Amino acid sequence: MPIVKSSFDEPMVTIGNYSKFGITSESPVIIFTTDWCPVCQRLKNYFNLKNINYIEYDVEKDIKGLQLFNELKGDSYPLILIDNNLIRGFSQIDVEIKLRELNLIV
Repeated sequence: MPIVKSSFDEPMVTIGNYSKFGITSESPVIIFTTDWCPVCQRLKNYFNLKNINYIEYDVEKDIKGLQLFNELKGDSYPLILIDNNLIRGFSQIDVEIKLRELNLIV
């Protein structure tokens, strides 16, 4: 397991090409979570409320998810990939902006 700083409410966004991590136009949202992270649960509740399809990796239960998390230099939860954006932490406003850019919400 990686050493995790904590879960964050204020995101840090990095723009890049994340296609090698499974991001496609059909699956533009991937999240890395744990069971014990309350911010992760808020993120999943938000996505479910908005009917956002996403791929979830619980890094404590999924070895592939842990490997991807490490490749992304994950150090906090949730770690969110939305298209070409890597977001560390969850801010509903920032996530909504990215989802609107992809026309996933109106």
